Parts: sequence; C-alpha cells; structure tokens
Amino acid sequence: QFAESIEILTRSIALDPDHPHAYNNLAIALMMTNRSHEAIPLLKRAIGLDLRYKDAYITLAAAYNQTRQFQYGIDFMERNIGWLADRAEAHYHLGVAYAFTERYEDALEKMLQVREMGADDLVNDLRRLLIPAGR
Repeated sequence: QFAESIEILTRSIALDPDHPHAYNNLAIALMMTNRSHEAIPLLKRAIGLDLRYKDAYITLAAAYNQTRQFQYGIDFMERNIGWLADRAEAHYHLGVAYAFTERYEDALEKMLQVREMGADDLVNDLRRLLIPAGR
C-alpha cells in the first residue's frame, strides 16, 4: 500500500510543509517503490527542518546506498556518526557503503560495532557483503 501512503503523505506535506516526519515517511515509501532518487531531497528537507532528527539521517544514508551513491553516504555518515553512535542502523549503512567501496577493514569494524549493539539481522547483512571479499 505504498502508493496510497505516497499520496497521503504528499497531501500531508502540502498542508503542513514544516513537518520533518512526513518527509521522512514519504521518503521511506518512495524507497520501497524503487524511487530512492526522489527520496534524497525530501530527506535533506527533513534534516533542514530538524537538525537533530536522527531517523532522517539514517534514512538518507540508506537512500544513498540504494542509489549507489556510496561515497556521498560515506562522507555524510562520517560527518555525523559521532552523534548517531547509539543507532545500530547508522553503523550498518556506513558499513554497507564501506563494503561497496572496497573498504573492507572499515566495513568489518562497523559490523563488529553493530554486533555489539545486538542488531543480529544487520550483522548478517553486512557479513553477506564481506564474505565474497574473503573477509
């Protein structure tokens, strides 16, 4: 029902364009329908509206990975990982970007941090990226 969600969230933003959660939720719905490129400016807007909205930062990192803009994701997350350090998803998305840019040692470090945080499903995803690299 992502198409319906996209329609409702688009109307919500039209009615209240200063609500960062609506932008983040719309971006997620777009990403789930293979429209990640459209999600990126929405996430930047959400962050602009609330500089401390952690979910928007993490969703933007995911969008960069989905659009294969790995270096953008690395640059973005390396600037922000310090204050996002309590979120396993932040380390995960940075680890994914590292793996795709062949920074395997950095990806392995992120995988270990995600494991310490108890996010086993994310650890398994990172492990699958690292196994073909022989790590």
